[in-house]
Amino acid sequence: MLKVTGKNLKNGLAYRLTDEDSISETPKGVLIKQFNIMKALNKKHQSTVNKAISWLTKHNLANNQRDEAEGNGDEKMYNKYNKICESTFDKYLDYTIELPSRELKQIEKSELY
Repeated sequence: MLKVTGKNLKNGLAYRLTDEDSISETPKGVLIKQFNIMKALNKKHQSTVNKAISWLTKHNLANNQRDEAEGNGDEKMYNKYNKICESTFDKYLDYTIELPSRELKQIEKSELY
């Protein structure tokens, strides 16, 4: 079982990668995303695939929160999560540019995309 923990202080998102698919919230209100690490078709691209998936997951979490803020009519929170969405998706794109097309297609076919 692969387990990686980390915290992105700039975006205020915390995450943990394990071999389970779920989103949960800790007692302190920190979002935790758990998901399968996708196996790269070529082992030398595994690190980049993991980083791309990590940023895509952070983007998905921020996007869900942005949608919730929009539904509640909270413009301040919407703007906050919109900025987070933009920065996390830019980071995702930075890593996917380094990947060959077959690795990128594998990520895009996953349920995370």
